[in-house]
Amino acid sequence: MDALTTKQIERRFTRALQSYDREALVQQAICRKAAAWLAPWLEERERFVSALEIGCGTGGFTRYLQALLPDARWTLNDLSEPCACEAARRYAAPGTVVCAGDAEGIDWRGRFQLIASSSAVQWFTYPEQWIGKMARLQCEGDLLCFTTFLPGTFREIRTLTGRGLDYPEEAQWLTWLQPSYRPLLLRQGTVKLRFASPWDVLKHLKETGVTATGNEFWTRRRLAAFDAAYREAFSEPDGSVVLTYKPVYFILESIG
Repeated sequence: MDALTTKQIERRFTRALQSYDREALVQQAICRKAAAWLAPWLEERERFVSALEIGCGTGGFTRYLQALLPDARWTLNDLSEPCACEAARRYAAPGTVVCAGDAEGIDWRGRFQLIASSSAVQWFTYPEQWIGKMARLQCEGDLLCFTTFLPGTFREIRTLTGRGLDYPEEAQWLTWLQPSYRPLLLRQGTVKLRFASPWDVLKHLKETGVTATGNEFWTRRRLAAFDAAYREAFSEPDGSVVLTYKPVYFILESIG
């Protein structure tokens, strides 16, 4: 994909605020699964008193995280200020600290016994450096829980346009994580959404803030060609078309 600046990413997700919760069914399911898998690891530990959520968005993960740790001092972060300050705060406990801005560039301070993020880190420019920053905020036994996506996500779009995010493999993530974290749980999945038409695929991507085809201008001719190629390559027997997501889940323990 043409490189997107943090400002472009912020604008896209801010514009999608009103439609995100309606369209982001995959991301919501990911949040539910991640929270369910995280819960037993929290129960085994002493009371966590400080926690950070990176990329809180409209609060899809926030509602589950704060239910798991209702007494923790929470900090919510999102690149989009309306997300961090309005949308996700609906689910935040009193006293929650809101920190809008680029999580890669913020000078984080203090200790967070839990750092959590869902469907956000794929947008980071330097994920390895982000892991190092998070590790410096944690002590031995603290937890890092995040979800992201693997290669094959939006494979239909990449096949037809040659554009899309470059998703690291699970093995690459583990290489980056290995100096600071011990894996507790790793899971992968594949989700195929069905749509009535390729146009509905593009609409879905726009309304979830993704716009995976980059900064392209869609003329009628190009859209018609895209529609025909998508239907030919990725149609189901009932005439619908598919879009693939490949989520991956990490729950890790800091080795201090």
